[in-house]
Amino acid sequence: MQFRNSGWPVRIAALIGVTLASAVISFQLFEYLDASGRNGWPATVSDNVIEIVQATYGASCRLSAPQSAAAVKDGNATAAVAKLCDKAIDDCSFVFDVGDVGDPLPGCVKDLSIVFRCAKDPNPRRLVIPAEAHRKPVYVTCLKR
Repeated sequence: MQFRNSGWPVRIAALIGVTLASAVISFQLFEYLDASGRNGWPATVSDNVIEIVQATYGASCRLSAPQSAAAVKDGNATAAVAKLCDKAIDDCSFVFDVGDVGDPLPGCVKDLSIVFRCAKDPNPRRLVIPAEAHRKPVYVTCLKR
């Protein structure tokens, strides 16, 4: 009878050990899944994150309509493009829509200029979508050129 009762401490210790091991494995798994900050499976192994520095819609109008050039402000599309691509990993694609930024100078065909950085390369890159940029596909990439 005493032998049977002496097994309880061993059983409790084993149960505590299994519970702790399970908790450690679970936390490591959660950390792995959340490594990209996107809570997805599997965690992204790339750290090539896109940072939108500036986006301007209509800089081409400064040449074609210099008298109205002041209407086109540098960075007038930064918020809209950053909303779509900032913190994207490796690449980002979308169709540019003037409705997202507004038309800074009606009557002039406008380009879209995007300055961005890639986490693995501190030098800024520039992408220009020629006029008329409205409804054109845009592909921002940090992958090898």
